[in-house]
Amino acid sequence: MGDRQVVIKTVEVMAVVNSNGDVTLQLPPDISPGEHRITLLIEENLT
Repeated sequence: MGDRQVVIKTVEVMAVVNSNGDVTLQLPPDISPGEHRITLLIEENLT
């Protein structure tokens, strides 16, 4: 296998999750269009 270079960015945005589990969010313009691998961390307000 050949070498592979990746860039990992941390982006903090607000997201809306509906009752079906669909997520809507707006990424900043410096994220290029196309397929991306995303790790999602969900912070729930428990108060």
